[in-house]
Amino acid sequence: MRARVFFPLVLILALAIISYALMPLYIKKPISGQNYTHSKIGLYLDGKNLNNIIKYDKTKFAISLAPGTASPQTGPRFIAKSKSDGSEGVIFNLPASLVAELAQKPAHAIILNYQPIGTAPAGFVKFTFVDDKNNAQSFDVTNPKGNKISRFSFVGERKIIKQIVINPALEGEDHGIELMSVVIEN
Repeated sequence: MRARVFFPLVLILALAIISYALMPLYIKKPISGQNYTHSKIGLYLDGKNLNNIIKYDKTKFAISLAPGTASPQTGPRFIAKSKSDGSEGVIFNLPASLVAELAQKPAHAIILNYQPIGTAPAGFVKFTFVDDKNNAQSFDVTNPKGNKISRFSFVGERKIIKQIVINPALEGEDHGIELMSVVIEN
């Protein structure tokens, strides 16, 4: 009789532990007033939070901010109005509270979840990360197709990231992406 109760309980407990471990971005409740949440692997900004920190040149990019969560669009979309020389892009200035938290435990990598969009989806996208000392590190992604998750690791020491710059306009106009989320691994 004891075995009939014990082993099913052990099985249920084991399944609960395994399912918890397999949740890739287990999100805790955000602290009031924050523009980000904590996940198992770092600091997480979703499309709604990204809307609040975006800055761009209206003559160079057409931007569609993410509406509420009921929409299929989950993050800000930006499409180039003209070809870029590589110097400009769409800028995401991270909130001061997030930068202060990164000062305590700097980032060693950033994960971006995005997808190409537009009449000519971006085949070449430049991602630039600027740290608190205004040092920039850029990564080029060619031929992103479909929903893409890219992990960018920093060479050398960990960084206190304060800004993310994304430029999908290197090929010309009508190239764009939708940025759905950012995870800063620290």
